[in-house]
Amino acid sequence: HGALSVTRQKETIFDVVIIGGNLIGLSTAIFLSLKQPNLRIVILEKNTINDYNNQLHIYSQEHFRQIFDKEYLVQLTNMSFTLWQQLEQMSNLSSESILNTNDGFLFLRNPNMIQSTIEDNWASMKRICENLDMNCEYLNNTQLRIRYPMFTLIREYEGIFHNQSGYINITTLMMSLLRLIDQSSNITIREHEELLSLQLLQDHVKLITNRGILHSSQKVILIPDSNVKNISRLFNFDLNMRVLKLPIYYFRRLPNFVRLPNGIVMNDQNQQENFSSFSIVSTSDYIIIKPTFIQNVSNFLIDSIYTETVLNWVSHHLNTLVNVSDYYIDNRTYLVRSLPDNKFVLDYVPRTNKRILMQVGENEITFVPVLADILSDMVLFDGMNTSSKYTKYFDIEFSNQTVAMNL
Repeated sequence: HGALSVTRQKETIFDVVIIGGNLIGLSTAIFLSLKQPNLRIVILEKNTINDYNNQLHIYSQEHFRQIFDKEYLVQLTNMSFTLWQQLEQMSNLSSESILNTNDGFLFLRNPNMIQSTIEDNWASMKRICENLDMNCEYLNNTQLRIRYPMFTLIREYEGIFHNQSGYINITTLMMSLLRLIDQSSNITIREHEELLSLQLLQDHVKLITNRGILHSSQKVILIPDSNVKNISRLFNFDLNMRVLKLPIYYFRRLPNFVRLPNGIVMNDQNQQENFSSFSIVSTSDYIIIKPTFIQNVSNFLIDSIYTETVLNWVSHHLNTLVNVSDYYIDNRTYLVRSLPDNKFVLDYVPRTNKRILMQVGENEITFVPVLADILSDMVLFDGMNTSSKYTKYFDIEFSNQTVAMNL
């Protein structure tokens, strides 16, 4: 990876500049290079690529699921499924190396709780499973107890199981993306380089960074995460995106610990919380518990409240698998991003004549290759025209040379 540093090329004129070295930024560069091999592409990352992505993905796995409460999201995941497999083939990897569906994916919930949350609507998910013939399996409480004896389930719980969902191997994915970039002579990665300002000139965009000046002859793509406020300030608009750093918990596992399923548990005590698990064999004496809060996160900014909530849930659901009193909190945190109205937004920045794009969204790895493919289309087609296979999935609004594309 050292060969990809800023010293690799002294050239400061590029066709496309990507600000942000996360998985979407790396994937976008690869898709652009595949479609237009002569494009000069640079990725700027203010940290190192690996350190940055470790903040976003603390696990070596992240969920891939095809069950959502909106049909267009399910259809996009079908496209994403194909693109994940394409990445495996491009990297000369065997099937299931990046996208693993061997153990499927399980949704658990208490039907006595309120039917809908911001994240998902149970009835909608079941209806879409049936309408699209997704071969979902509905499990009552007795069936759940037989198949998943590791959970301490109250009798009301029910489940949906999908055998074409699973998880993404983040470690393998990162190695594959960096290897593909290293094999592409037209893509450069420049780490420890932060965007400070830019100027929209007549025929190009001039970017000033902490390490010098770059010029983009075609497009600049912004993929802000923790630096979202800096980007908003730079362009004088409010992106209205919340970024939180949340704690990570480690609980000592008991000797009888068994593999957990891939899945999401919708908490019966507080509908704001989902808890996730992965079907991986634990090689550590501890398992990681990461709470993800779905709404009203401003009410949960005190570590003691996180800890109390996590302890309550672990004691309620996993007391036969872990020692509830033997835990510690990692000194690292992980980033959680949320938008009030959309899972993702792809947008031309106002007053830039479509020369600057922006992609922001939640930590949903399922859609990474689809978002990268869309961004590359937006660069090459100068917008979502009728030739793009994604056009029908967008609400497109035109005003003042701005195109807001909301998934």
